[in-house]
Amino acid sequence: MMNSIRTFAAAVLLAAIPQASAGLVVLTNENYETATYGKSVFMKFYAPWCSHCREMADSWIQLAEDYEGHDVALIAEIDCTSDGGQVLCEDFEVQSFPTLLYGDPMSPETYDGKRDYDAMAEFAKNNINTRICSYFMKLNCNDEELELLDKLDAMSEDDLEGMAVKVETDVKEAEAAFDDQVGKLQVQYDELVAAFNQNLERIKQDSHYKYVEQILSSRFVPDSGKDEL
Repeated sequence: MMNSIRTFAAAVLLAAIPQASAGLVVLTNENYETATYGKSVFMKFYAPWCSHCREMADSWIQLAEDYEGHDVALIAEIDCTSDGGQVLCEDFEVQSFPTLLYGDPMSPETYDGKRDYDAMAEFAKNNINTRICSYFMKLNCNDEELELLDKLDAMSEDDLEGMAVKVETDVKEAEAAFDDQVGKLQVQYDELVAAFNQNLERIKQDSHYKYVEQILSSRFVPDSGKDEL
């Protein structure tokens, strides 16, 4: 009897979540927590007037159909121009369309890959097929992960902020080092291009290429298209 009640309740809950097509869940501020609970998400934030959003719409629907009824993965979309979607777009600081986020629904990461079906399907297979352990979804964590979360949770706010600042500082230093190396490579590239162009010019000058071309051009007689008598 209890199983029947749970099944009925789940069916009612699923029916209450709007769907644009089979498998594609439409998320709003009202249903977000319920629809994404325990899930690993792949979400598209869009606007109806966005041409790039329309271009990838069929691929996104196809991907959603692949994961219809999946135990873990959820393919969803949020209309940032709708009343319910606008709040979510503001919460996730969406600045451009389409924006694709994936992973933990409470702290998703940005997807920067290609937007064709094959690329997104391959990415989804490797990134949203397994349950994600997080502070917000501890039911998905193993004993080792739970122990780490408990250890971090016991730390003071100052210590946690110090750790966060250190990570941000290390990331900035890594980015600066990368930019420096790229800058050096750019200088080397510019020098190689300049040397290459100089070498080409020297080859042409040494062989009097300019004059050879001029003489050959002067001897060219266009075909009149008429047979000689």
